[in-house]
Order: sequence, then C-alpha cells, then structure tokens
Amino acid sequence: MRRLAIFVAALVMGCGDHAAPTLDAGAGRDVIYLVHNQLWSIALDGSGARLLATVGDDARRSGFPRRLADGRAVLLADDTGAIYPYVEAQGGFRALGATNVTLHDALCAATVGGADALVYTVTPFQATRATLMRADPSGTAAAAVAAEHDGTVVEPAPWDDGAVLAVRNVRGVVTVEILDVAGSGAREVVATIDPPYGAHAPARLPDGRIVFVRTDARDVTETAIGELFVLERGGSARTSGITGVVALTVVGDEVVYEVGGASGVSDLVRTNLVDPPVNVTNTPHVAEHLGWSD
Repeated sequence: MRRLAIFVAALVMGCGDHAAPTLDAGAGRDVIYLVHNQLWSIALDGSGARLLATVGDDARRSGFPRRLADGRAVLLADDTGAIYPYVEAQGGFRALGATNVTLHDALCAATVGGADALVYTVTPFQATRATLMRADPSGTAAAAVAAEHDGTVVEPAPWDDGAVLAVRNVRGVVTVEILDVAGSGAREVVATIDPPYGAHAPARLPDGRIVFVRTDARDVTETAIGELFVLERGGSARTSGITGVVALTVVGDEVVYEVGGASGVSDLVRTNLVDPPVNVTNTPHVAEHLGWSD
C-alpha cells in the first residue's frame, strides 16, 4: 500500500487509555441520517429509530444531516429545484443563505466565539472553484470566509471553535487542512495525500486524531468507494482496514460511517477503531445516508 506523505501540523498531543467496551456502548447517543429526504434519528445501540421530518420536495437531493451544539438539525435539501442549507426552526425547517449549492457541496455544524455556526461550501456545477460560507443559524444571511479559485474545498467538519477541517484539491494536489472560519482566513495543512489517491470526509476525534476517507479512482473494489484512514496525533497515518466507506461523522468517541456495497443498499455502522464495527441500522432493503441521499 502506498504511503501517505504527511506534513505534521499542530495536532493535539497526549495519551489516553481506551475505556473498556460495554454491551450498551451506544446507549444514550444518537445519530441523524437521511432516507431520501426524510430525516431520521437512531440511537447508536440500534434502538429507537424514528422519523423526525421530511425536508424539501426532492427525495433524491438531500444531504449531510448534522446537529448543532444546541441539538437543532441542519442539512442540505432541495425545494422547488434549488438546494440550500436548512436549519430546524419553530417546529419545521427554513432555508439559509441567498446562494444555492450543488451536489458537490456539503455542510457542517461548527462554533465561532462559542456560538453555533453553520459552515458550508458553494461550488458551481463545473467544480473548478469553491467558496466556504458561514451562516448564523438564528438568522438568514451567510458570508464567505474562504475561497479557492483554482480547485475545490469539500466536506467541512468541525475542528475547534472558529475552525473546521476540510479537503482541498488544487490541480491534483489533495490536502487535509484546518481552515479558520472566524475571519482571519488562516489555513494549516495537516496531511498531503500521495497521488493518485483522493480524500474526503475528514473528522476530528475527541483525542485530537483525525479520520478521513481515502479513495482510489483506479480501483473497482470497495476500496475505491472509500477506505477509512486514521491520522495519529504524532503525524503518521494508517488504514483502519475498513473499506466500502461512503461518508462518516463522529458521535462522541465513535466514528459512524455509511457503508456501501454490491447491493446498493447502505447501512450505518459505528466503530471505536479498536473493537469490531457494529451495524447500527442493519436494514437490508432501506438505504441510510450521512452524505448525499439517493
């Protein structure tokens, strides 16, 4: 396996003991996900699946359901032919921002100055440039906080107050980066991915490590769909051995990922990167999504 070229950034250092696994390790925590444009919630132990809402009017153009720190749900959804960020409000959902997004885009819940913020990308149909936007979920306006004019920035995820992780691709050079969204425009490269591999879905674990999905466009196996990699706090990267990964998010100290497969029906699976993964949804005829729905 080709080695990842890693450029060490200021990752959080330190050691910690793994807690002993318990039979109800997922109890009391939930993840939200999409079945078409239906927003669902399920506990990490696989119990309590429930429909929360139907958002937008296009069953196949919704994506990236996430929770703000205050518990409200946010996602991308299509209503009357245009995709916008939506935030839970007053028993329903309302759109944010004045510019619609495309299927190249994604969003995440973040904080700036301790207040909830919604961070998302705006990319044209021809994905040759991208803008990173920040919106106050209690308002309606959004402002640009970063831009890439010679490539793309994809799939932001919370890093720390005022900052997000994202993947940048400029002329074939793929980097995992920390981007300031508080206004300074600062960026810090955490890892550079050796060609011809790609990357997406970076996420921070509570101990400061980073997980992301590495892809290989030359491959036709489940590794091409995506292989879960871990960037350790010391700067080295390793495969988790988990393949077929389409999208992921971090809930507590566990990675919840959408796993694809030959059947075309995806499930949500959780892993603490130590014990065997656990299928959370385990539905053979219904596809659940953390990224774009189908």
